[in-house]
Amino acid sequence: MNKKMKTILAAVAALMVMAACSSTAQQTVSTGEDVVPEASSGEMLVDGLEYLLSDDKEDVIQIPETEENGSDIENEDKEEKEQVEESKEEGVSDNDIADTESEEIVLYYSNGTFDSLESETVEVAEKTPEAIISALARHNIVSLDTKVLSFSEEDMVGGKILHLDLTKALDGYLRTMTKEAESVIIASITDTFLKSYGADYIYISVEGKPLTTPYAVYDGALQKCMPQELLEMEKETEEIETEEGNNDGRD
Repeated sequence: MNKKMKTILAAVAALMVMAACSSTAQQTVSTGEDVVPEASSGEMLVDGLEYLLSDDKEDVIQIPETEENGSDIENEDKEEKEQVEESKEEGVSDNDIADTESEEIVLYYSNGTFDSLESETVEVAEKTPEAIISALARHNIVSLDTKVLSFSEEDMVGGKILHLDLTKALDGYLRTMTKEAESVIIASITDTFLKSYGADYIYISVEGKPLTTPYAVYDGALQKCMPQELLEMEKETEEIETEEGNNDGRD
């Protein structure tokens, strides 16, 4: 029973008491004076009820919020929030997956001889000169402390040229190698970078200067090659230098 109904019943009870008191007074008190006629108790009761009922009709009936209804609303809000959070998490997860997609590069390394190279396709987080050097280090082509100082690509009429400048650690590493091992290292670096960037030539330098070893000076642009080809080039260079030295002596 709501508050409005309780109020109506209380009013009805009060009117009934007033009507009873009025009836009793009329029966016990009688005077000869003319008085203004008063409404009967029945009329007062009817008027009071009509007023209360009319007032009740004008009020908008509101269903009080019960604990159960409130709980349902809270549950719905909670479910909506959870759906929103799940959507956000799914979005972040998709972005993370997109950000962590790997790239493939082809590495060239020694096959145990000096006449050719083995190749292996590996995945890196991003194809960068640093990632390629790190991958070559895992095959002992360069030392672990060899780092990239600078790298650039240049499109020329004769083809695409790469410029790779490495730290002095490469120079120290090469000086511990034989001539044959050096040819493997140079060919591996050259072929791996040319393949990765679709280039035709590469200049390899150390701290801004042409790569120089006890066996050769690599001051020119290198093309894709095999270790044996480098050994032959070095041999030809040595023969030319020897002839030039002999000619100088005869003069």
